[in-house]
Amino acid sequence: MRADLLLRLHGAADPAVAAALEEALAIAREQGAKGWEIGVATDLARLWAEQGRRSAARELLAPVYDWFTRGSIPPICRTQRRCSTN
Repeated sequence: MRADLLLRLHGAADPAVAAALEEALAIAREQGAKGWEIGVATDLARLWAEQGRRSAARELLAPVYDWFTRGSIPPICRTQRRCSTN
């Protein structure tokens, strides 16, 4: 993923990292790819949390997490839950 490469090359402070994640999130949502959506949303929320934007991170994750937790909680959601509560 482009965001991973940008993050490794330039660090979390590079605005291109968040932009790449936001673009990937939009594509996942357009395609209805919930697995990709929660993965990208978790990455973006983690980035935002590192930048001090914890409230925005929680707001981003809440609807995606709610969709997944209507049934059993898959492992990626457990990871997301830890990210959103930190």
